[in-house]
Amino acid sequence: MSFGDTTIKGFKIDPGWNSSSKEEIKKYQKKNLVLFQLQKEKTRYGDTAFFIQAPGDECYNKLKDCSRPNGEKQKRVEVGTNYGFQGEIWLSYSFLITENYELNNDSAMNKSILQFHSTESFFGPMFMLQIDKKKGLLWRHESSEGVIIIEGGNDDCSPGAGGPEDTDKRIFCEARHDWYQIISAKNLQRNKWYDLVFNINFNKKDISKAFHKIWLNGKLLHYRKNQTLWKDQKGVKNSDNLANFKFGIYGSRLDGSYQSI
Repeated sequence: MSFGDTTIKGFKIDPGWNSSSKEEIKKYQKKNLVLFQLQKEKTRYGDTAFFIQAPGDECYNKLKDCSRPNGEKQKRVEVGTNYGFQGEIWLSYSFLITENYELNNDSAMNKSILQFHSTESFFGPMFMLQIDKKKGLLWRHESSEGVIIIEGGNDDCSPGAGGPEDTDKRIFCEARHDWYQIISAKNLQRNKWYDLVFNINFNKKDISKAFHKIWLNGKLLHYRKNQTLWKDQKGVKNSDNLANFKFGIYGSRLDGSYQSI
């Protein structure tokens, strides 16, 4: 394995990848269940690739995600950058859906495998890549119209985060969610590698310059010019409102299904 292998090291040699639920995920190794591992048996480019699995209705994460105030119960096996960035970025990401991946008829139960999230937990993710049984591979955009501010907060939006003054309530809610189909359900295959390239300009100072592009296997399939990074809000430091990159498997655990990529 080479010193610059981005599979292992992430975008930076130091600090590389980081997991917010490292201890929770490690506990499952005592049950002979490895949720996130580096392997050499099935790879795309280079010598290694990650095998990631999220069996059944377990949580694998910290308690606040296992039972959210709005009734959601999430399972999450993921790593990401523990540093924030802004401006224009390029990212290549290849994935393979295994034969054992279970899909659900209810779109509310679909699982994500990649996201660009705000480094400030008061905001939700800007973008998510989701697998849906009926619609295929979807690019979910949550920051296109910014946020609605709910005075006093509520439990119905941005369920994974709270607000600056009351962390038990959700103050910043996404004004709009957009979904774009990258691969149709009939064309999304198992045991096949898909190569994605993302080019995103996370510009919150001049939204007219913000955009997001996606190439699939070398072909440009998606291009939109609209808001990418959340605008700064009262009570949130400008330096804390950046983007980070996360990948793995996460979504509702209420269907009790199995996923692996």
